[in-house]
Amino acid sequence: MAQRIGQAYGGDTAGLSGDQNGGEVRLQAWYPYARGWNCVLRAKDSAVAGRMAAFCEAACANDHIGYSQARRNTLRAAAKKAGWDASQITDPCDCDCSSLMAVCAEAAGVDMAGAYTSGNAPWTGNMAQRFAGTGAFRVLTDSKYLSGPEHLCRGDILVNAAWHTLMVLDDGAEALPEGVKVGDELCYVPGGGVHFAPGDGAEPTCFREFPGPVYPARVVMTAPDTPRPYLVLMEAQTVCGWVAAESLARRVVHTVAAGDSMWGIARKYGTTMEAIRAANGMKSVFDPIHPGDTLRIPAD
Repeated sequence: MAQRIGQAYGGDTAGLSGDQNGGEVRLQAWYPYARGWNCVLRAKDSAVAGRMAAFCEAACANDHIGYSQARRNTLRAAAKKAGWDASQITDPCDCDCSSLMAVCAEAAGVDMAGAYTSGNAPWTGNMAQRFAGTGAFRVLTDSKYLSGPEHLCRGDILVNAAWHTLMVLDDGAEALPEGVKVGDELCYVPGGGVHFAPGDGAEPTCFREFPGPVYPARVVMTAPDTPRPYLVLMEAQTVCGWVAAESLARRVVHTVAAGDSMWGIARKYGTTMEAIRAANGMKSVFDPIHPGDTLRIPAD
């Protein structure tokens, strides 16, 4: 399934409040924006990002919400009246691209009061500063976030400071913690717990904590419609489950090259020969290693 975006981008049709043609505030498939992007605003709390995206989806589906720069702040009042539930807004109202993002954040529980100026929502030119100023967002400028959807997460806000902003509504294929991608080996950090899921990938059905040692795991896929867990194969336990990001740590796999030694490998990764031995089930730190062998390097 292609990633979706939500945006207010339709023009003030007929000068009337509300979505007059079904396209003023709309949900659609990802597309390359010709003018490009300056930054991504990412909520620090993934639960906030999920609530923002849910509000945006409901707003795009509600034709009482239209586009107008002149009436851009009327959505905020209507959303507040409806208990911040976009599906319950019945008063015709409007937003523009940036005021929609501000209301999404406020509906998700972010204190946006300081981001407004005399009741006027931030605009694209000051969004990065105003959203970051709430303390709830990080500003991402790495090219991988700006050049395509692969590394973007549900609830991310793309900003072109001079022109436009919109929200990403689905995780990209590479939307994992920094430096982690599908196929990487990871460590499960005890105490975080696993939500076991049926084999068909349905919603998790139960929760269990593992108090024991760190277990190896492999990222299989991101979990849809959940606050950023990952479906991983817990190799030591031969089970699958939703595992929260904070319960995972990067596990490095080193491929032995000619001239490598256990001492040199341990020094390279800032660990010990004994830790590498234990992580790989070796009998001794002096067991022979050969070019092409792979060694798991224990996580910190």
